[in-house]
Amino acid sequence: MRGLVVPAIAVVVLSGCSDATMPGGVPSLAFVSTRDGDEEIYFVHETGALRNISKHPARDWSPVWSPDGWRLAFVSDRNGNADIYVASFFTPTPKLVNVSRHDAADVEPAWAPDGSRLAFTSYRDGDGEIYLVNPDGSALRNLTQDPAPDTQPAWSPDGSRIAFTSARGSRSDIFSIDVTRGEVRRLTGSAEGDSYGPSWSPTGTFVLFTTLQDSRTDVMMVQSDATALQNLSLHAAFDENPTWSPEGSQIAFESLRDLGWDIFVLRGDGTLLNITAGPGFESAPVWSPDGMRIAFESNRNGNWDVFIANADGTGVILVDDSPANESSVTWRP
Repeated sequence: MRGLVVPAIAVVVLSGCSDATMPGGVPSLAFVSTRDGDEEIYFVHETGALRNISKHPARDWSPVWSPDGWRLAFVSDRNGNADIYVASFFTPTPKLVNVSRHDAADVEPAWAPDGSRLAFTSYRDGDGEIYLVNPDGSALRNLTQDPAPDTQPAWSPDGSRIAFTSARGSRSDIFSIDVTRGEVRRLTGSAEGDSYGPSWSPTGTFVLFTTLQDSRTDVMMVQSDATALQNLSLHAAFDENPTWSPEGSQIAFESLRDLGWDIFVLRGDGTLLNITAGPGFESAPVWSPDGMRIAFESNRNGNWDVFIANADGTGVILVDDSPANESSVTWRP
C-alpha cells in the first residue's frame, strides 16, 4: 500500500471579489474565460453582474460548485503545476485553499454529495489515481491504488461509491469503488470499446457514459450492479458527453448527427429533441438545478461563448458577449 501524504495548506485571499459575501453575494454561474489573456474563473449573476475571482496570471480551470453552493473547487497551475483549490464564501473576505498541494498534477475535482470531501485525479504516484481530501486539505487518502490509470471520478448520489474510468483491461472501462471498503466493481467490458465519462442517475440506479467503438461514439447506460447495458443513442454519428437532468427523467448529450455538433435531449417518453439546431457547434450541456434549463458552449458567434436555453430549446440567451472564449460552465446549486 502506498503511504498517505497529508499536504500543507496554502491560504490566499482572493483579489477582486469583495462583493461575494453572505447573504446573496454568490452568483448563479461560474465559468472559464480567456478575456484577460489566460484562463480565469468568472462568476456571473443572472442580473448580468460579472467578476473575475481567480485573477492570476496562471491558468485556472475546471470550476465545480459544492452542493451547498458556498464553495467552489477548481484547478490552477499558479504554483507551477496543477493543484486543486477551494474558494470559500462563508466569510466577508473569501479565501482560497490549495487542498492537494503536490508537485505532481492534481485535476478533475468532484464534490461528495454532502460536501464533506472532494475526489480528484492525482498523478503523484506516476499514474492517474483517485484521491479523497477534505475541503480544508486534511485527511488525504489514495482510494484506488492500482497501477493502471484511474481518472474521472463521479460520486454516487448517496456518497457510498465513486464511478471512474480506468485502463485496467485492454481498453478503458467504467468501474465503481466503495468509498469505505475499497471494493471495486467493473461496470463495463472492454468488448464494448473504450468507455469513459461516467455520470450517475439521481437515484444511483444507473450510470451513463460514452463509448468509442467502430469510429464513432455512443451514449451508453448500465445499471450500477453492472447489468442491463444499453445503447441509448443508436445512431451512426458521434454521440457523447451525456448528463442526467436533476429529476432523472431526461438526458442531455452532444451529437454530430445533424451536420454539426448540437445538444440533444432524450426525454422520458423516448422522444429526441435537438435544442440547438442552427449555425455553429454546441457542446458540454449542463442542467440547471431545477431541471428547466441547460447551459452549453457554442461558437455560433465566431468564438466560444456560454449560452442558456430552456430544456425544449426555446428562450436561448447569451450569458456574456465577450470576444474571448468561455467554457466549463457550472450552475450554483
